[in-house]
Amino acid sequence: MSSSAPPRTGRYWVSRGFLTLSALGVAGYALAIYARIAWTGDPSGHDVDLSSIVTAPRVVALHALTGAVALLSGLLQILLGIRFTLSSWHRRVGQVYVGAVLVSGLSGLAIAPLAEGGGMGKSGFALLDLCWLGITAHGWIAARRSRFGEHHRAMARSFALTCAAITLRLQLGLVFALGLPFASSYGWIAWLCWVPNLLVVEYWIRRRSTPS
Repeated sequence: MSSSAPPRTGRYWVSRGFLTLSALGVAGYALAIYARIAWTGDPSGHDVDLSSIVTAPRVVALHALTGAVALLSGLLQILLGIRFTLSSWHRRVGQVYVGAVLVSGLSGLAIAPLAEGGGMGKSGFALLDLCWLGITAHGWIAARRSRFGEHHRAMARSFALTCAAITLRLQLGLVFALGLPFASSYGWIAWLCWVPNLLVVEYWIRRRSTPS
């Protein structure tokens, strides 16, 4: 990876601010809503009528809560920057991130067959969880083997997939605002919430990365 920091342009601060506010909002929502569901097992009051949360409310809550932990710990790594990356705290927060992804990814796989949107929805969320687990494991193994350039690139891809929680919420809000049919739209969202994220971060990596 290049050792020089990117210029702190207005676009840089806007993107950081949007990411921070979005991550805090989604994580806060998960903690507020799904902590109660995890404790009581009662999915009533959830804003979207999903078969998965009715059938397996505690598994869905576990997926959402550990996903929130992954989102917040990944955000912390980004916001604190290079000095934090070179400290021992980077490894500790990274361990929290990898553990949260492991639990959230596995619980996500468990509920993917219950996803709305037919086969398109089920396959989209299942592949998201598989990619999330595999890319994060790749990044963790690379760090253990001191291949830090490879590690940084893999973790950038992993966090892009973690941010599917943000794009999912934004796209659901758009569906409701436009009055689109939820059942058919959700199958598309199962793919659109993460594939564009991965394409964008891949473009960013190719522009900014140098061979490690």
